[in-house]
Amino acid sequence: MPINKLDIPPETEDKPHTPYQKQILRMREYRAKNKEKLNKYRASYYQNNREEIREYSREFMKKYYDENPEKRIAHNDYIRTHRKKLTDEEKAEKEAVKQAKKELRQMVRAVAYNKKIMEQTEHLENEIAHKEELINTENIKKK
Repeated sequence: MPINKLDIPPETEDKPHTPYQKQILRMREYRAKNKEKLNKYRASYYQNNREEIREYSREFMKKYYDENPEKRIAHNDYIRTHRKKLTDEEKAEKEAVKQAKKELRQMVRAVAYNKKIMEQTEHLENEIAHKEELINTENIKKK
């Protein structure tokens, strides 16, 4: 006797599988054969649509907790009790990483700024050379 609807009993002569049960079995067999391929697809899908999924999840959970304030309170209590406490070493390491990222961003901005300055300088030098060339050609024509 099946425990629930999804447990399909073995097929017997007296009671053959229904078309619906056959379809379920075919789909299970298909999933079992293509599990690795499906996992790769899912991984790439979630990787490519990460922001949209997170945004949807945020909105859904916000609405869910707005409608169920007692569940929000229970969730907040659970998070407070199960949150990992950081040691002083971990805090110092986290702060060092944060500072290193900040310095890296500053360096990247400085490099980008310097590149822009160099491009503008090069452009101005080209313009100056072009105008000097025009002036020289006009001076030659006058003589």
